[in-house]
Amino acid sequence: MNTLSRKVATIAGFPIHVDLTFLLLGALFVFPDFGNTFTEHFVALMRFPILVGSILLHELGHAWAIQRYGHGRSKILLWGMGGLCINRSRYGNKEGLRIALAGPGAGLLLGLPSLAAWLIANSAGLQGELATAILGVLSFLVFVNVGWSLMNLLPIFPLDGGRVLMYALRIYGHKSADRSVKIAGLVGLILLLPLGLLCLASGQIFMIFIIFFIGHTSWQAYKGGTAAVAG
Repeated sequence: MNTLSRKVATIAGFPIHVDLTFLLLGALFVFPDFGNTFTEHFVALMRFPILVGSILLHELGHAWAIQRYGHGRSKILLWGMGGLCINRSRYGNKEGLRIALAGPGAGLLLGLPSLAAWLIANSAGLQGELATAILGVLSFLVFVNVGWSLMNLLPIFPLDGGRVLMYALRIYGHKSADRSVKIAGLVGLILLLPLGLLCLASGQIFMIFIIFFIGHTSWQAYKGGTAAVAG
């Protein structure tokens, strides 16, 4: 067990662990936009519980799907790159595809109503500090639950979309388990190159770090196949 990780709760029977690095992730979203007014402070501080709840919902989506297919309870870990649903079982191709989609699907269940609420509130032309706070909270809910869910569906390892592509290649492309992982890894590397160059040109240092981490996993998938990627 990682010494930086501690169990903090159990939700619906799933143990929730938090790594110290998750607090650093939260700080990156809260403190740069802390602002100068009470409203700006409030919106910035609200980002942390939204981040926690949204990532938990995403991982619980995976965990509930895994349990539904008879693979027992999973451990959920919140860490510096987001969340992990940890279960050592092997999945069939169709159930693996559905499990991979369950996380982004759970996020969209919260994100799409948040988007609708933001559109309504924004079009209403509300004024004042309360309106600013409401719009600020809703916009971050949309960013995390819609933006991240859609990003997670990109066919790049270790994102859920990479696993969706892997299982789809096995089911519909009739590729072997090893070949499907290598193809998915290669597709991820191809997509990450322009994304990395764009972030480099715009000076997005944190995003460059994330792309490097994801790229390393995609490279391992491309080179090692099933020996490098669980599932």
